[in-house]
Amino acid sequence: MRFSDVNNMAASICGMKPAATVQNNPQTTLAPGPWYEYQYTDSEGLVIDCHLEYEAAEKQSHDSPGHSETMDLIYALVNGVDICEVLSDDVKGLIEEEALTSMEMDKWNGDYDRGEERAHDRAECEA
Repeated sequence: MRFSDVNNMAASICGMKPAATVQNNPQTTLAPGPWYEYQYTDSEGLVIDCHLEYEAAEKQSHDSPGHSETMDLIYALVNGVDICEVLSDDVKGLIEEEALTSMEMDKWNGDYDRGEERAHDRAECEA
């Protein structure tokens, strides 16, 4: 898919006009960081490779008001092009919410897999 096609599709999904001045550089260099990677597919079938920054929840204390866990969209790549700036706030919020849910499921699946491995190890020791 060409960059102009991706730009037009991303703009139509977001309800915005395509960017007037577009650099035809399909290779976006990501800043180093501990990004959570999530692949979002919209209703039109556009696949967006998302890189999000995670911040764990902090309990309220006398020094801090505390906050819930958050996920912030840093990069939204389509064929290597960052379209984060053309995404609406609603779409960004949806991506962040789905990525947070996905991360929680990844953690749960990892815990389940470790528990299953320990159960198999115990069964082998008893046999």
